Amino acid sequence: VPGIVALELKQDNYASSVQLNKM
Repeated sequence: VPGIVALELKQDNYASSVQLNKM
C-alpha cells in the first residue's frame, strides 16, 4: 500500500532530522 510506504519514509526522515539536531 503506497500510503504505508509514504508514512514509513516520513518516519525515517523525521528520525534522521532528530539525530541531526542532537549532534
